[in-house]
Amino acid sequence: MDKTESTKEFLGVIVGVIVGILVIALLVIVIYGVYVGINFFKDQTMVPYDVVASMADDIKCVGNTCNITFKYDVVLVLKNVAGSGSMVPLIGAHDGIICLNKTPELGDIVIGPHFLHMVHRVEGDWVLTRGWNNPTTDNYKIPMDKIRCVVGAIFR
Repeated sequence: MDKTESTKEFLGVIVGVIVGILVIALLVIVIYGVYVGINFFKDQTMVPYDVVASMADDIKCVGNTCNITFKYDVVLVLKNVAGSGSMVPLIGAHDGIICLNKTPELGDIVIGPHFLHMVHRVEGDWVLTRGWNNPTTDNYKIPMDKIRCVVGAIFR
């Protein structure tokens, strides 16, 4: 074996090792990205109840269309209700909601005089709310009689 052939063989081994390292690094990055992505979406979608299923008697879907029979009276249907972005990704700026006549409980999404937020705490006849993306609870209590309705379903 002459010097040229052994140099080519050595370079082939080096290239093979570098490609192997790059493949392993890429796999590590992909696995880490999947892990972070799963945890990000798990945290972003975690709510105390499934909005529709907990408030529905029956749900029948065909394709992208669903017929829902609610346990409570539907009192309001609104479109484009979330303007500030405080409830993204749960409710976006162009989403619509179906509101129900129901007493607010912990975790319910409610519409009040000037907000659409999640009930963070119930204190007797008062609720404290918090936007999904807001770092803290709103700094005011809302009387139950000022809550217009509880969100029963979100549609896009």
